[in-house]
Amino acid sequence: MSTKRSCINFPRQARLLLPAEYNRVFAAGKRFSGACVTLVATRLDLSTANAQTCRPRLGLALAKKQIKRAHERNRVKRLLREAFRASSQRLTGLELVAMAKTAAQKAPNPALSLEIERLITRAVDFFACAPKTEAGALAPAIMPNTTAPEKTVSYE
Repeated sequence: MSTKRSCINFPRQARLLLPAEYNRVFAAGKRFSGACVTLVATRLDLSTANAQTCRPRLGLALAKKQIKRAHERNRVKRLLREAFRASSQRLTGLELVAMAKTAAQKAPNPALSLEIERLITRAVDFFACAPKTEAGALAPAIMPNTTAPEKTVSYE
């Protein structure tokens, strides 16, 4: 496969490129985890130029520590990109970062593809019913509780 064809199928506009873009998704995003992949998703930041088209964007974060061999990382990236391309119509207005777990290197392609599709569906369903804010983040009412619930102790 030539590089030119690969760029056409996954253009620059469809990718997260800068560390600040990844940091924004990690800070404001909602995590969806499976056995092999974790997907972090957030609404598109309305302050970016890309917001006018609402084109979904994908960032890949596959650590060498999690998947040792380059050919396995490349296989997982291929499957993630393909699932993103197939679901791009449903992902309008979302930014995603996909992170692979160690289990992804042993998972067969059909099982890994199915898990990725399930995570994408969960993200789409979550953001379809979540209220919007100006910055593209989740509204405070649906943010996960980050503090432990207080226990009330009765000494009766």
